[in-house]
Formats: sequence, C-alpha cells, structure tokens
Amino acid sequence: MHNRCLAFQLRISNLKIRGQHSVLFGWMHLFSVIFGWIGLHCKMQLRTAHIERTRFKTKQYPLSSYRIKTLILIFTVLALFSCNRIRRKGQEMIDKAGAKISQHKETAVDKVIPYFDSNKPDTRFNKLRFEEFFGFPPTPDVKNIYCYGDRMGIDAKFMFSFQCDTVTRNRIVTQLKLQESKRPNNFSSGSWPAFYWWDSEKIATLNPYFLKVGHKYHRYLWFDKDRQMLYYLDFDL
Repeated sequence: MHNRCLAFQLRISNLKIRGQHSVLFGWMHLFSVIFGWIGLHCKMQLRTAHIERTRFKTKQYPLSSYRIKTLILIFTVLALFSCNRIRRKGQEMIDKAGAKISQHKETAVDKVIPYFDSNKPDTRFNKLRFEEFFGFPPTPDVKNIYCYGDRMGIDAKFMFSFQCDTVTRNRIVTQLKLQESKRPNNFSSGSWPAFYWWDSEKIATLNPYFLKVGHKYHRYLWFDKDRQMLYYLDFDL
C-alpha cells in the first residue's frame, strides 16, 4: 500500500514537471515567432530601400526625375527674372545718367541764351524766367506758367501768362513799380503773338498796370479777377 502511494506521487510530480516544460516551450515558441516576423519585416524594408536606390541611380525613379525637372525649371525662371531685373536696373541708370547730362547741357546753354517755353507750363526754365523778371520765385499759388521771349532784331519782347491770387499780383505790381490805368489800353495789341494761353479778347477789356520809360521801354500787366489769370508784357521799340 505504501509503495502504491509512492508511485502515485512520483507520477503526479512528473506530470507537473511536464506541464511546466510545456508552458516554457509555449512561451519560447511565441517569442521565436515574434522575432522571426520582426526580422522578416526588417529584411523586406532593407530590400525595398535597396531597390529604390538602384532605380534612382539608373534614372528609373520617376518621382526623383520629376523633382529634378521641377528644380531645373524653378532655377531657370529665377535666373531669367534676375537677368531682366538687372537689365531693367541698368537701363534705369543709363536713363538717369542721360537725363543728368542733358540737364547740365541745357543749363549751360540757358546761361548764354535764356530759354522760354511757350508750349509747356511750369517747366524749370519758365520758373527761372519768372524769378528773373519778377524778383522772387513762384509762390504756391502760382500755376501754369507760360512764357515767351523774342530777342531777335533791335526790339525785344517778353510775355508771361499764369494763374495767381491778388496777393501775388500786388507784389509784382509793387516790385516792378507799375501804375494802374483807369481804362483799357490796346496800344501794345499789335505786338501780341497768337498763343492759346494769351487771351487777347479778354485782355482788351481789362485795365492794365503799366510803366513807360520814355517812348522805348514798356511794361504792361493785366489781371483777370474772375479766372485769377495774370498776363504780362515787356517790350521795347
């Protein structure tokens, strides 16, 4: 009876040991499957990377070729834009240099033969002539300065037309020592050239401010209060 009990206990112990070994083997098998899958995945990734590298080197990689063409196009556009910008900048510098040279040349000529612009108002030379004739530079109210000068022959004649207020009109009258006439004076009408900025019909109705030096030198100034227009004539006979 005792021997039977002993044999039974040994058998149970063997079963327990076998059970523990089965669990251990089961875990080991599971880990081997997991690590095997990871290894296979890594191997596939490495193979894919190798294939992609090979395609890129042999120019069979369409995405990289597209990128290269795009970069080439971008660089080409940027280069053309830069060239156009440089060309435009260079042309601007040439134009500015040409304008300065032309301006210096005109200034040098103007010092010898004063220039009067009868076709365009408010030019640099017309403003200079204004200051020379009236003794002060154009004030902010002075606009649309036209002038004409004729030095040919023994007689000289100069004409101005511009907009201004009564303050500037009075300043010019004082500066040139003009006297106010009580009636219109058309004595000088025969010497009025036909300029679109010289309103002969209106001037003939205005009482002038004037100055005479003997019978040779004459100054006339007319002022249209309604239009704020001043007309000036300076001539000798």
